[in-house]
Amino acid sequence: MENLTDTFKKAFYLGVGLASYAGEQAGDIQGKAQALADDLIRRGEDTAGEASKFFDIWMPQAPSSTGSVPEGEKPQKIEILSIEDVEPKAD
Repeated sequence: MENLTDTFKKAFYLGVGLASYAGEQAGDIQGKAQALADDLIRRGEDTAGEASKFFDIWMPQAPSSTGSVPEGEKPQKIEILSIEDVEPKAD
């Protein structure tokens, strides 16, 4: 009977040890997952910041695509009558 009691104790301690080990591993995995998530968030913020800087630098210099002419200015008309008007004659 004493042998059976020892077996149950060992099985119980094995279960407690296994649960403890699994808890440690889960905490370890959780820590690694949190570190990975933090790194990905930082990278996303950096990328968004770089895109914002690029946008701020280039967009004010981009030509207007509205096609409107400023008040007081008229568009110039260009008239090409023949190809000789565009290309110089080769001698």
